[in-house]
Amino acid sequence: MNLPHPTLRPLHHADEGSVPNHRWQQWGRTYAAVAAAYVLLTACTDAFFFGDTADYTVSILTGQEFWDFGHLLWRPLGWLCYHLFGSFTRPIAGPYERPNITLILLLLNWLAGLGSVLLLYNLITRVCASRWVAYAVTLFFICSQAFLNFTQTGSSYIVALFFLLLGFYLLVCSGQQAEHALGLSVGAGIALAGAVCFWLPYIFAIPAALATPLFFYSFSRTQWRPVTLATISLILTTATAYLIVIFLLRLHSLADIRTWMAASSHGITAAKGPLRMIFGFARSFINMGNDGVLFKRFVLHDPLNPVPLQSLVRLSLWKLVLFYVFLGSLVLSLLHSARGKQLLKFFALNAGLVIIFAIAWQGGDMERYLALYPTLFLVLGYSLDNRQAPNWFKGVALLFMAVATLTNLSVMAKPVLKQQEKATEARIWPLQPLVRSINLVYVIHAQDELFNFSRSYPFNPLNSASHIHIRALVESSTDTVAQWRGNFAVSVLAVWQRGGNIWISKRLLTPRPRPEWNWVEGNDKEVSWKDLYFFFSRLDKSEAVGGADGFVLVPASPHNQQLLRPLAHVKGLKAPYI
Repeated sequence: MNLPHPTLRPLHHADEGSVPNHRWQQWGRTYAAVAAAYVLLTACTDAFFFGDTADYTVSILTGQEFWDFGHLLWRPLGWLCYHLFGSFTRPIAGPYERPNITLILLLLNWLAGLGSVLLLYNLITRVCASRWVAYAVTLFFICSQAFLNFTQTGSSYIVALFFLLLGFYLLVCSGQQAEHALGLSVGAGIALAGAVCFWLPYIFAIPAALATPLFFYSFSRTQWRPVTLATISLILTTATAYLIVIFLLRLHSLADIRTWMAASSHGITAAKGPLRMIFGFARSFINMGNDGVLFKRFVLHDPLNPVPLQSLVRLSLWKLVLFYVFLGSLVLSLLHSARGKQLLKFFALNAGLVIIFAIAWQGGDMERYLALYPTLFLVLGYSLDNRQAPNWFKGVALLFMAVATLTNLSVMAKPVLKQQEKATEARIWPLQPLVRSINLVYVIHAQDELFNFSRSYPFNPLNSASHIHIRALVESSTDTVAQWRGNFAVSVLAVWQRGGNIWISKRLLTPRPRPEWNWVEGNDKEVSWKDLYFFFSRLDKSEAVGGADGFVLVPASPHNQQLLRPLAHVKGLKAPYI
């Protein structure tokens, strides 16, 4: 079926006889605004959630879990760039290795984010005649929560997104430039392989990416050729990359390979279900603050900090409802034209696979939906530019875009995050004069702001030079939750053996958690607040610092030794890297 596509045109072709200098001028006029917007917005904001950045840094530094099945090339790329350019980052990040490696990873992501913005803008202009609409949609892309956050972290998601968008772009070009179709198609396959090798879940966006020439142009034999070539290139490149790593790791059997694959989950169990997906999908685009915790408390009927329905609606659900009204109106608007229906199928192919995976695995994570950003923003640009689409849709879309942009910018503004950093720093500061060679500080879980302080502020002097290491006692949605006592015991004994100190948060000695501590009773069935309080109330404690929300020293007393040693003698427990 051939559909008209009058807006599908080369964006930056030069007139015959034009000189290269004119091409650069035209390129500058075309992309300068979106590039400047990206630079300005990332200069005024920062990431509030760094994901696994700290883990990648440690892995590059120590070599542990270096070849990860789910992020095959990310650590090797970071290691290579650190050894090539580490001397240039030391004047900025200081003499310590960890902040320098982190800075390298952040720079890689920032550059990939810039490339992603330019590629997406190019693609949008091919389905959208209005440059102002293209600018507005690209600005919304930059300000979407998952993109604006992770483009300023050391996680691999944005580098993978860049390669995904590059694959889309090259396949669109292959459909227009028959004389270069072979090279463009092979290049597209390699780019898509890069997306998969930097973050495996992007594989669920691959079918839509490969089908780009078919939906952009026609399902003719001419357009099937680049699809076939890109598919072959993708398979060969991906298989070659993984086979090389399998050879380097000396994995000699399918059992060895399966063990390696399973290790990439890092003990995370499948926190699945449509409710997590519904909330996580919206969070990918708009910040909802602490709404996720409130939503969990409502669903799980948390007896310690109950959340009534009226409070949930007043504080939280309006953003969720606005997002799905926006998404529904987007889908309905595409039904008003033949071209829109074609692009809706394109979006459905992408979104269907991504959402099915999100329901099955960690659907509450906002990065899960980056894989459908290319098609979603393309159909958004087309719909806003489509004169056949009803005006009420455009009003809903613009309203959500404005609300999400302002919300995300207000949350991720550098002054706001700096205030949060200072508040959390004040909480840990009383420990500084008491530093030994090792200080292991246990907080309740990963949602404690102190745990994220060590991960989200890697350039803070307390993190780069300090001997204080923050650990979460309960690692939610992992297969280690049931072993929290044993993991605590083996870590404590290892630190004591090395002459270090063990501190615990005073929050663990409180009979009932306060709402702002982000504890959700019933989120992990293997542990309750009553269990935590009973366990830690039995330990000997000595000196305390930091006031009511401070810390208590757990000494290596005979009583504590007697209590913890039996718990540490469980198969599979290991002391963490310090």
